[in-house]
Amino acid sequence: MKRRILGATFALASLITASAFAQPAEPAPATGPAPAPAAPAAQQPGGQATGGFELGLGGSGDAISDTGPGDEPNEPGKPKPLPWSLQLVWDQSATTDTVGVGQDRQSEDPTYDMTFTLKPAYKLISKEKWSLSIAGEIGALREFTNSDTTTNRGEWTLTDAKLFSAYNRVLASDGDMATTVGLSLPVLTFPTSKISANTGRILGLGASASLGQTVPVLGSGADALQTFTLTGIAGYNHTFTQATTPVNGDFERSRITPSGQTDVSDQLSTGYMPKHQASLTLAGTLGITKTISWTNSFSWRPTWKYDAVEVDCVNVTTPGDCAEVTSAEKDPTNFSVVTIFASEVGMQVVPEFSFAVGYANGTLQLGEDGTRRNILYSPDARVYLSLVGHIDAIYDSLSGRRESQKSQTAQKKPVQTASR
Repeated sequence: MKRRILGATFALASLITASAFAQPAEPAPATGPAPAPAAPAAQQPGGQATGGFELGLGGSGDAISDTGPGDEPNEPGKPKPLPWSLQLVWDQSATTDTVGVGQDRQSEDPTYDMTFTLKPAYKLISKEKWSLSIAGEIGALREFTNSDTTTNRGEWTLTDAKLFSAYNRVLASDGDMATTVGLSLPVLTFPTSKISANTGRILGLGASASLGQTVPVLGSGADALQTFTLTGIAGYNHTFTQATTPVNGDFERSRITPSGQTDVSDQLSTGYMPKHQASLTLAGTLGITKTISWTNSFSWRPTWKYDAVEVDCVNVTTPGDCAEVTSAEKDPTNFSVVTIFASEVGMQVVPEFSFAVGYANGTLQLGEDGTRRNILYSPDARVYLSLVGHIDAIYDSLSGRRESQKSQTAQKKPVQTASR
């Protein structure tokens, strides 16, 4: 179960990284100053992203289009940009040891799964320098291998559904230089996944903010290596739960309480639920060509769990007999850190379709033996392939809106005559 959470988290994190830095659907012109990039959507903590992991780099930044309805006057005869966008993402993910990459493990546990995720978004306001949108995402995941992450082989499960706002603003822009900010508040996470629903999670409430800086490499006039974008993301999430430990009302088992009494309990384990989760992420994206980008990100995600119930002694054999609790048992560790490294290459093939391939390692900072793990590789590392269908672009194409826009643009171009 623990590996499933990490696996889902990681895939999600990489997808979000890809979404925040997705290339525009229409390639920029080869000459002239490039338009200032839209501010990346603020990424939420504890989210899910493309690639298939629940490490939660954040919200669905790619679900929010750069275009939308604005208050500026629209040109006569030219179709108004769609206020909505919709993406269907097909992620395939496998652990590195499943595909024969990395160190040999003491016991084999091959894991391969795929996820279908819907990412709708609607622009409430769209101005030249800023926009306000509402977006969400939900996915269906299937694990094909006989690993220990699901109950049944080939089982279908839902991911946690998310709903969030996204405010994006371009603070400053000058040619290839641009400074952008993003804010998501609130970020709501609903326990629609099997793990969340069966362990007593009620709701996740969070927020996140991002700051991005784009600088020229060879400049917008070059055929490749035009710009580089560095983005910092900070997020927070609070999890509301039914109890401080995982519980399930359908689970009833007789237990001996610390006082020696027999009681029926719905507690699933002795581990404590996460209460406060923070995330700090630094991501860099290099525009290899107008349609291909390479993103690398590092993330540090501390978690503070609910406090343990304080007891002075526990029952040993018979009621009334008590053994003194040690200092370690009185003050158990309720703090843990997950580190994430992700590297991804994405390509916008046509306005209707894009894809990304990548590697990501999302794991607890401390291993089971108590040693500090390498942020670049662990037994939880994964490789993934993400295929993204842009439903709004498909609608534009089938309805003839794109041809109409191209026709209007062509008519505006000045006619060039040969000089003598």
